[in-house]
Amino acid sequence: MKMLAASHRQAHRDSDEGRIRTDRNAWQTQGTLVMENYLLMADENKLLSHLSSYHDYNKNVTENFTNSSAN
Repeated sequence: MKMLAASHRQAHRDSDEGRIRTDRNAWQTQGTLVMENYLLMADENKLLSHLSSYHDYNKNVTENFTNSSAN
């Protein structure tokens, strides 16, 4: 029974990790397109703002994944 429970928890961790990786990849792809548009428009303030939110997003995802993996 313990082995089944451990296997079930690991499956959830693997699923969460895959979902987070997919979310991050989608966000990075979208983020890259947004950054390219800001560069084309030469809008430095919007680019810096976007980079800041991107950094915050990655930090939050990493912290959430680290915390969920510890459980």
